Amino acid sequence: MTVCGSAAVAAAEGQGSGGGIYRSPVPWPGMGAAGAAGIAAAGGALPAPDCQDEAGRKWRWIGTKRVRMMSKLDESKVQWIVRQRRSGVPAAQVAETMKVSTRWVGSLVARYKGCEIGDIVFPQPMGRPRGGLPGRLEESTVVSAYYAHAEGAALLAASIEADTGLRIPHHAIHAQLVANGLAVNDPRKSGQRKTARYVKRFANTMWHTDYKMLHDGRWVLSYMDDASRAVPGHGAFDRATTANALAVLDVAIKGYGAPLSILSDRGSTFYANETSVGKRGEGEFERRLKELGIRHIKARARHPQTNGKLERMHGELERKLHLFEESSAARTTRSVGGLPSHVGSPFYTKPASDPVDRFFHWFNFERPNMALDMSRRETPMQAFYRLLPKEGDDVLGDLNSPGTYD
Repeated sequence: MTVCGSAAVAAAEGQGSGGGIYRSPVPWPGMGAAGAAGIAAAGGALPAPDCQDEAGRKWRWIGTKRVRMMSKLDESKVQWIVRQRRSGVPAAQVAETMKVSTRWVGSLVARYKGCEIGDIVFPQPMGRPRGGLPGRLEESTVVSAYYAHAEGAALLAASIEADTGLRIPHHAIHAQLVANGLAVNDPRKSGQRKTARYVKRFANTMWHTDYKMLHDGRWVLSYMDDASRAVPGHGAFDRATTANALAVLDVAIKGYGAPLSILSDRGSTFYANETSVGKRGEGEFERRLKELGIRHIKARARHPQTNGKLERMHGELERKLHLFEESSAARTTRSVGGLPSHVGSPFYTKPASDPVDRFFHWFNFERPNMALDMSRRETPMQAFYRLLPKEGDDVLGDLNSPGTYD
């Protein structure tokens, strides 16, 4: 065993050019002539790259500096250390056995105090621990914000920060919503989407339309502007008929202007399908659009993704309509941005109390849409007026193009 003399080490510290870890006979490369001469002048022996002192502690030379070598501990060794100390074995004896310091033994025992031996994890995981929200205040904030805004996690994160100044990550908000039964994990939203999203440049270039059946048996008919996601017309009815669809269309056109085109599926309400003898006539909805000079665009059969924007909004209507049936729905009636208030469907006997009207008022005037300008927390109706075509805009080009894809 080579003993590392303290006088020799002191004389060598700060000498030479430094270097890496070397295991060749001394003097080794990197120490330099000055470092070796300093050790010799002090009367000490040239140390080996790896050496051990009188106490049995191992050291390693890195250049001209001596560094203590620590034994590598793993989970089983740490469990053994804690078990021995709990059984009364002196810390010095445990440290000598494991070739570590007594202080390190004490630190490990203190770290896992109150922890079962089998539950000891070493080394401890790096990074921020995974888990839910840090406290009851945040949980209460998330739940209250959900009932106030009826938004998803990403929008709630912005709303909570604007209202309270509290910054909570959207994934933590979603976890809290799931824990409180206010949201569910959707595996379809994980991973990259395969379908491209198209969007028109100007408002009133194209509207989407379709029916949606509610839990109370009624049918909701809505028209959605493609560019702004605004819903200029909707109605709730006992039956899904062409007459009801045209009645909503007339009211929507009076309030927001006529679109250049309307996209619908090939259901019998909007489209006259071929008969058993192979002949296809012209339906009432198609004739009315022709009279108004509106192009009728039919979605591909059995491909609801073509009308995906409207289907997405109808899904949100189905999930959140119960919020507008409770007292919290009254919070969705304030006006936003100075825009004219939308009175909702004129076909329901009690429009002021119908939760469907409350939902669409919230969707149009209060809920920011992530497909729009989120830096301004833009709502669909704000986007509708912003995107109305101006003089000189190529509206026909927008109508004839398939849309802008992203």
